Amino acid sequence: AIAAPVRSPVPLMKGKAKAAKAVKVLLTGDVKGLGKAGELVDVKPAYAENFLVSKGLGNIASKEVIARVAEEAAAAAAAAAEAKKAAVECKASLAQTFGKNGLFIECQVGPNGKLHGSVTAQDVASLIDQRANVKLDKQNIALPSISELGTYSADLKLHPEVSMKVDLVV
Repeated sequence: AIAAPVRSPVPLMKGKAKAAKAVKVLLTGDVKGLGKAGELVDVKPAYAENFLVSKGLGNIASKEVIARVAEEAAAAAAAAAEAKKAAVECKASLAQTFGKNGLFIECQVGPNGKLHGSVTAQDVASLIDQRANVKLDKQNIALPSISELGTYSADLKLHPEVSMKVDLVV
């Protein structure tokens, strides 16, 4: 008689190990590759306990902390939107005031057409404040070197996302 083929035994399969649920951690210090202080991050429980909490880089976030962080984020987003809206309105006001003719700057001129001194960002900031009632920091005004009569272009940064150009007539 023919012998039945020998079958190899069926390997037993284990179920996949369940992945540990992530926990939310409020970072108290900057962690490279994870986040900055004050951020909420999701990490594995072992990493949270053995590294972040033990080294003082974070705390396990409770429901109250999560709600507070979400509230603060919403308030910060609203403040940022309001600041951008104000910058857009300021841009419209400046465009209406200086749009067609530009900003006229009166200076003392020597006999050869050269200016006595030069026009600085501080001069432009104070003139904009006087004529358009808009306060700008001189560090938010970029202009070329102005030492002769002519028309120049100044870049005004009103907000990280809102900027404009204004012609300066010297």
